[in-house]
Formats: sequence, structure tokens, C-alpha cells
Amino acid sequence: METGLSTENPLGGGHSAWDQEVYVDQAMDEILTKRNAYSAQVPLNSLRLVSWYELIDRCSICFLWREDNWGILFGDPFPEGAWPPKPAYDNLQYQVSRWG
Repeated sequence: METGLSTENPLGGGHSAWDQEVYVDQAMDEILTKRNAYSAQVPLNSLRLVSWYELIDRCSICFLWREDNWGILFGDPFPEGAWPPKPAYDNLQYQVSRWG
């Protein structure tokens, strides 16, 4: 299963990095709850993998194209390897740690 929330164009009706933070907590908690229920009912069909789309923004300052802003880390204009985390980064790390 893949999930994510784009932070494109927050001033034009899109989502902000803080909306993404709220989404991480709500979505990952719901996915964990469903995974536990489905795994108990039908172990052969249990949810085995959830991925976040995607790690790094293609262009954090490009707000008009949704595909540029799905990352959990800010991308361009920051130099490669120096990508600062978005507000949701720590929340995602915590939520993933709960999956045990």
C-alpha cells in the first residue's frame, strides 16, 4: 500500500506541510488499525508493506505542480544531501516505529 499527501500550492487551496503532518498521524494510525484487524481475520491476506510517496520533494519551491511536493523531506533548492525534514518527518518516523 502506498500513501502520501502533496504539499503543493498551500495558498491556492492545496495542502501545507502542516496539513501533511496531520495526515501522517491520521492515515498511518488508521492503516495500522485496519492492518491489525485484517491480519487477525485473514492472516494470508494481511497488509505487509506500507510506503510513503515519496522521500524527497522534486522541487519544494514549485507550488503549481502537485507531483513536485510529495516528499517527507524538502528538496530543491537545497543542495543534495542537505534536505531538511518537513514537519511530518518525525511523526512518520514515530508511526512506522509502532508497526513492530
